[in-house]
Amino acid sequence: MSVCCIPVDSPLGEWFRGTYFSSKTFVEELSLEDMLWKDRPGIESNTHFKQIIPYILVKNAQGDFACYRRGGAERRLHNFWSCGVGGHIDDCDKRKTVIDTIKAGVMRELSEEFADFDSTKCVLSMIGTIHEDETSVGLHHIGLVFLLEQQRGNAFMPAEELVDCVWLPLSEVNKRNLEIWTQLALQLEETVCHTH
Repeated sequence: MSVCCIPVDSPLGEWFRGTYFSSKTFVEELSLEDMLWKDRPGIESNTHFKQIIPYILVKNAQGDFACYRRGGAERRLHNFWSCGVGGHIDDCDKRKTVIDTIKAGVMRELSEEFADFDSTKCVLSMIGTIHEDETSVGLHHIGLVFLLEQQRGNAFMPAEELVDCVWLPLSEVNKRNLEIWTQLALQLEETVCHTH
């Protein structure tokens, strides 16, 4: 399987340094030509590329976050708690524009992570970018953060990979051993969505 990545020596390289969250994104600067498609096993440890990861915070109609203990394919994150669902943009997500390609990846991931996902019951917003170079995951990935707010109905039913998924208010989420991406994404969400 091929996944979307960007060379670190591209003009977008300034986005690939340090640990931060930003309400800005590099999507406007990204062209289809910048988006390279590389075999995932070969790219996971290659520091010459950053893989673009849509990282989606999911809130139910009561304002609680989906929060789960990491399991699944990404062993480097096992036993941390996460509020972000998503993953690589795969070659099957390719569309005619950058944003449509990214959104196709987001929708595919949400459909995989929630057994009863229904896009008509929610609002999806891209709220910014997260990056960190403190962990082995961060060395190879950059996150585009989305907020999915369910407008009505029962909370979506988590699929099998979301181990121990629970819906929690932010005060309870913050009591968990959170992965760094969730910490950054929640700070971003607080800054973007709760600033008046």
